[in-house]
Amino acid sequence: MNVLRIYRTVRARVLVPVTILFIMLANTSHAQNIEHALRLDDYGLTLPLAPSPRAAGRAGAFVASVNDVSALAINPAGLGRVRRLDATLAMHFDDPGTRSSLGGIGTLHTQGDAGLGALAISIPLRVYRGAFSVAAGVFRAYESSTRIQYTSFNAIDDMDEQYLLQQRGSVLAYYVGIGGEIASRLTAGVSAFALDGTISPLTQYTRLPRTTAGASQIFLTDDASLDVDGVGGRVGVQFEIVRGLRVGVVVASPIYVHTGGDALVEVVTIAAGGIGSISQSTEKRSVDYLLPPRVDGGLAVTMGPLTVEMNAGFTDWSRTIVQRHRPVDRFLQPEFHNTVDVRTGAVWSLRRWPVRVSTGFAIVPYPLRMLPFDRIGNNIVPATITRQRHMWAIGAGALLSSSISVDVAWQKASGRRNTGGYIQADHNRRVTCSASWRF
Repeated sequence: MNVLRIYRTVRARVLVPVTILFIMLANTSHAQNIEHALRLDDYGLTLPLAPSPRAAGRAGAFVASVNDVSALAINPAGLGRVRRLDATLAMHFDDPGTRSSLGGIGTLHTQGDAGLGALAISIPLRVYRGAFSVAAGVFRAYESSTRIQYTSFNAIDDMDEQYLLQQRGSVLAYYVGIGGEIASRLTAGVSAFALDGTISPLTQYTRLPRTTAGASQIFLTDDASLDVDGVGGRVGVQFEIVRGLRVGVVVASPIYVHTGGDALVEVVTIAAGGIGSISQSTEKRSVDYLLPPRVDGGLAVTMGPLTVEMNAGFTDWSRTIVQRHRPVDRFLQPEFHNTVDVRTGAVWSLRRWPVRVSTGFAIVPYPLRMLPFDRIGNNIVPATITRQRHMWAIGAGALLSSSISVDVAWQKASGRRNTGGYIQADHNRRVTCSASWRF
């Protein structure tokens, strides 16, 4: 009898509160991981940029045929085909835009950004058999220029809501690598990189009562400055099956990414009687991500002045780790899903002039299968892909002398997702140009 009484006391005073606390902590961790997963998509860390105009002009289809210093960031086996000292300098201009709406007509917002695209050098080293090249460089790996803005009416709370997210920033990848011939038609290479960059997201929203008496007006500003750091690497091979037919495979390692910094949060509340309050706080933010490995394969066919290449890349995004956990929804389904992107490019070298022109097309699926139904309420639900993200590209290059060449490329990527009431259509126009010296 005493044992039963002790058990009931322990259950009421210990087991039940501990169970409730565990459920609350689990729900909080679940909600935070979903929010961090959404930010990973907002930051642009799920869509790496093409490292050079030659790659951009063919929509990234360059795994099997890359043979310049940009192989550092594409397929390091291409370094084994560099026969002269190769130095390149590239610049870029981005014009990203987002049309977003919640239960109403959306507005298109764009904001341009320009800066360094790449600065790299590769040095060939003659050895007893074949050739090796060592290379180092910095490439713009990710771009984060986003502006999402909408106005809506929240019928549940009887509130008019206005939301704004605008952020700018970029992440550079500092590479070192080596590649070389290991057989007459086989090259292999390896490269490693460190990420470094800054992203500055600014979130603002207001909630204004429409008819509810006694409701308060709420104004929030969240201004953050985050440093982005990370490490990763890749290893690849290229093999010429027969003359004019080449294959390439590259495996990218998991990428560790850390974002951390300070955020100034200000909340202004004005009651119905005009009495208001202001609260300000500085929050420390730190999030660790582990992005999954990726495998790319390519086949390039050369027929006279024409080279056609097809690439496919697989990433199991469901293996993404956020704060040591895989983000899942309330039904324990992964927030991310597997993606296979397909890229096709063609390059035509003119016979009469030292000029080449290129074009390409790619389908690049969204890895995040969730979107917020309401960003203010942070109600994140499965999204419907109404137009899968795809990319068109054109490019051109010219040999100005025996050692100097220039290249330029234009890309346009667009896609559309929705969660019923919330619609988000993304597009990005990007221009890159470069000058290369080979001695």
